[in-house]
Amino acid sequence: MNFETPTLAILVITAGHVMVGRARGGNDGFVELYDARTIRKWGTAHGLNQLFDGPTSDTVLDAKAPLILVPNIHILFALPVNESAAWIEALA
Repeated sequence: MNFETPTLAILVITAGHVMVGRARGGNDGFVELYDARTIRKWGTAHGLNQLFDGPTSDTVLDAKAPLILVPNIHILFALPVNESAAWIEALA
Protein backbone atom coordinates (compact mmCIF):
# COMPACT_ATOMS: atom_id res chain seq x y z
CA MET A 1 0.00 0.00 0.00
CA ASN A 2 1.45 3.37 -0.96
CA PHE A 3 0.07 6.86 -0.47
CA GLU A 4 2.34 9.31 -2.30
CA THR A 5 0.36 12.30 -1.04
CA PRO A 6 -1.57 12.48 2.24
CA THR A 7 -4.97 10.94 1.60
CA LEU A 8 -7.97 10.90 3.92
CA ALA A 9 -8.82 7.20 4.03
CA ILE A 10 -10.44 4.38 5.94
CA LEU A 11 -8.04 1.47 6.41
CA VAL A 12 -9.34 -2.02 7.08
CA ILE A 13 -6.63 -3.81 9.03
CA THR A 14 -6.21 -7.42 10.10
CA ALA A 15 -7.77 -8.57 13.39
CA GLY A 16 -10.93 -6.57 12.68
CA HIS A 17 -9.53 -3.06 13.10
CA VAL A 18 -11.02 -0.28 10.98
CA MET A 19 -9.33 3.12 11.20
CA VAL A 20 -9.73 6.50 9.56
CA GLY A 21 -7.16 9.27 9.21
CA ARG A 22 -4.70 10.92 6.84
CA ALA A 23 -2.63 8.15 5.26
CA ARG A 24 0.85 8.83 3.94
CA GLY A 25 3.81 6.75 2.83
CA GLY A 26 4.03 3.02 2.57
CA ASN A 27 7.28 2.64 0.64
CA ASP A 28 9.20 1.65 3.77
CA GLY A 29 6.70 -1.05 4.73
CA PHE A 30 4.52 1.18 6.96
CA VAL A 31 1.66 3.57 6.26
CA GLU A 32 1.65 6.59 8.55
CA LEU A 33 -1.91 7.36 9.67
CA TYR A 34 -2.18 10.89 11.12
CA ASP A 35 -5.06 12.10 13.31
CA ALA A 36 -6.17 8.49 13.37
CA ARG A 37 -9.34 7.22 14.97
CA THR A 38 -10.57 3.67 15.24
CA ILE A 39 -14.10 3.30 13.89
CA ARG A 40 -15.61 1.33 16.78
CA LYS A 41 -19.11 1.23 15.25
CA TRP A 42 -19.80 1.96 11.61
CA GLY A 43 -23.38 3.04 12.25
CA THR A 44 -24.38 2.22 8.70
CA ALA A 45 -27.25 0.34 7.13
CA HIS A 46 -25.46 -0.27 3.81
CA GLY A 47 -21.86 -1.11 4.72
CA LEU A 48 -18.57 0.70 5.05
CA ASN A 49 -18.88 2.54 1.73
CA GLN A 50 -21.73 4.54 3.27
CA LEU A 51 -19.04 6.43 5.24
CA PHE A 52 -17.49 7.90 2.07
CA ASP A 53 -18.94 11.38 2.74
CA GLY A 54 -18.49 11.27 6.51
CA PRO A 55 -19.61 9.48 9.63
CA THR A 56 -23.31 8.86 10.21
CA SER A 57 -25.10 10.00 13.36
CA ASP A 58 -24.67 6.42 14.64
CA THR A 59 -20.94 6.11 13.86
CA VAL A 60 -18.73 5.78 16.96
CA LEU A 61 -15.09 6.88 16.75
CA ASP A 62 -12.45 6.25 19.42
CA ALA A 63 -10.17 8.97 20.75
CA LYS A 64 -7.70 10.47 18.30
CA ALA A 65 -4.11 9.25 18.08
CA PRO A 66 -1.71 11.79 16.55
CA LEU A 67 0.14 9.09 14.59
CA ILE A 68 -0.21 5.35 14.11
CA LEU A 69 2.21 3.30 12.01
CA VAL A 70 0.38 0.50 10.20
CA PRO A 71 2.45 -2.28 8.61
CA ASN A 72 1.56 -2.67 4.94
CA ILE A 73 1.15 -6.42 5.35
CA HIS A 74 -1.73 -5.85 7.78
CA ILE A 75 -3.78 -3.56 5.52
CA LEU A 76 -6.54 -5.57 3.84
CA PHE A 77 -7.84 -2.62 1.84
CA ALA A 78 -8.08 1.15 1.87
CA LEU A 79 -11.10 3.29 1.05
CA PRO A 80 -10.13 6.89 0.19
CA VAL A 81 -12.97 9.09 1.44
CA ASN A 82 -14.35 12.49 0.54
CA GLU A 83 -12.55 15.31 2.35
CA SER A 84 -15.92 16.60 3.48
CA ALA A 85 -16.57 18.97 6.34
CA ALA A 86 -18.11 16.01 8.20
CA TRP A 87 -14.83 14.05 8.17
CA ILE A 88 -12.71 17.13 8.90
CA GLU A 89 -14.88 17.86 11.95
CA ALA A 90 -14.86 14.22 13.10
CA LEU A 91 -11.06 14.06 12.99
CA ALA A 92 -10.47 17.43 14.68
